[in-house]
This record gives sequence, structure tokens and C-alpha cells, in this order.
Amino acid sequence: MLAGYPPGLPGSKMWLSHGIRWGVSFFIPLPNPDPPSVLPIDGPQSLLSPLLLPPRKFRLMSTSIPLREAKRLLRRQLRSLRDALSPDERRERSRRIFQRLNSLHAYGKAGLILFYASFGSEVNTWEMMEEAQKCGKRIALPQVSEASGGLSALEIRDLHRDLRAGYKGILEPQLDVSRQVREDEMGLIIVPGLAFDDQGYRLGYGKGYYDRFLFNFSRKVPSVGLAFDFQVVPALPVSPRDFPLDIIVTDERIIWREKPVASSGESSFQ
Repeated sequence: MLAGYPPGLPGSKMWLSHGIRWGVSFFIPLPNPDPPSVLPIDGPQSLLSPLLLPPRKFRLMSTSIPLREAKRLLRRQLRSLRDALSPDERRERSRRIFQRLNSLHAYGKAGLILFYASFGSEVNTWEMMEEAQKCGKRIALPQVSEASGGLSALEIRDLHRDLRAGYKGILEPQLDVSRQVREDEMGLIIVPGLAFDDQGYRLGYGKGYYDRFLFNFSRKVPSVGLAFDFQVVPALPVSPRDFPLDIIVTDERIIWREKPVASSGESSFQ
């Protein structure tokens, strides 16, 4: 049994049920029929107030929940938290994330970076891409093929004129003004997600595009997930098809899947 609040959640005020399955631990909210006896809540986590559990109801969860259902519950809860951020708070937190991203040695030495075109309540990448271009870096964005289930990285030059609405309305590079990026050109891969954990695993939107893309890429190209800190949980439910990232950058910290080892000064993943 665990004592106290689960770490890695906003304000450490949310009572979640802890379960163990597939060789990892994960946290799933359980409905609470009684009024919660916890500290006052502020910020986006207030959406979860009906799910807060008092200490006496903090219990080990049955391991019978299917993997797909566990992921569905986490997606719903983390999306609600993220959507509750005000535009101003999302913008400020995104700027703090970029400050930490910019401090990485891997970011500094990358000549070409695969970003993602932020959509909805995701960590905002538009200012990041503009700043990267001002510093002379080349930018690529993903293009999704629903037919093949694949994802391609296409280099763009103009963030305003080289894009069009693509999969789910997300902006993607136009084929006639962009070109596909070779693996040996890529310096850094930046990935969105709904949730992340301390082992580098991410919970995406359920289609597996990034997992397949990263699986086919060399481990020599560092992969970085961007998240608001409340999106990081102690551990996610994972399957063999889930691909861990090298680094998670939040508005409060940097998490390495494997601690960087100094070699001639710095690790390429630092």
C-alpha cells in the first residue's frame, strides 16, 4: 500500500487509486460517493473534485481493468485538466517549458527539429518554432496519413503560408512547398501527449502514429515530450507497442528516461 498523496500531480491534492498491471504501476481516478475531505482546490484540478478520495478510500485497485479502458480513463481526466487552463496560463506555462527546452544541449546542437503544430489545449509550440527559426534552426512538422497509419516529417520554411488543415483539423505542411526529411538530418524530435510518466512513456490520442514513427527512427535522435507538469504521473499503463521518450520537459522540471552521462563534458541527450 502507498502512504500519502501520489507524487507528480498538481498540488499533490488528488486522491487516486493505485493499481499494478503489465509490470508497471499506474493511477486511475475512482468515483467517490462521499464528499471529499481534502484541502481546498484551485486551478484546473478543480474539475476532478467529484473524483477526489479521502484518505480512508485510498486503496489498491483491482488489476482486472483492461489496458484500453485504463488508457481511456486517463485520457479523459488529463484532457479535462489541460482544457481547464486559461489561455494566459497556458501561454505562460508554455514559455517556461520552452526556457527549459532551450537549455538542453540536444536542443542547442540540433540543426533541424521536428516540432508539432500545437492544437487546442496542448503545450503551445508556435512561439517556440518562431524563436527557433530566428536562431537559424530548420523546422519540420508531421503529416499524418490515415490510409497507411503513418507519420512523415516535412520541412517547412514559412509557418504561415506553408501549412494547411490536415488530420483532425491540425495544421500540416503542404506537399507542394515542403520536402520530406531524412533521418540523418533530424536533430531532435518533439512530441505532444495527454500524459507522461517518469520512465518516459507517453499517453497519446490512441492512434499510435508517434509510437510507430519513433520505433522506425534511430535512437541516436533524441525524443522530447512537452507537458504541463500536472500531466506527468508516476507510471502509465503500457503495452509492448508503446515507445518511451528520452526526455520530458515541463514548466517545472526536466525528466530523463536515463540520466545523462558526462562524456567529453556533456551528453548529447542532456
